[in-house]
Amino acid sequence: MSFLEELMAAVFPAVLIELWSGADGWPCYKINLCVGPDDEPFGDGVEYPTFRAAWDAAEEFGASMLPGRFHVINITMEAFGA
Repeated sequence: MSFLEELMAAVFPAVLIELWSGADGWPCYKINLCVGPDDEPFGDGVEYPTFRAAWDAAEEFGASMLPGRFHVINITMEAFGA
């Protein structure tokens, strides 16, 4: 089991916030919904310019897709102290 899988094992379902390089080459944030450890994550396809915008979208996306409780997880390098 990878580090991320161990970290996520107790928090499914979750919406992950990840830092990416956008279509224009600038950094952006993307969100992905992870329902369980064996399910493939999927996102909303939007590039968010700020972390705050991504966090707000993650809360809305999770609430619209999941009937119960879920977690929003920041897995950007900033979250790990880099």
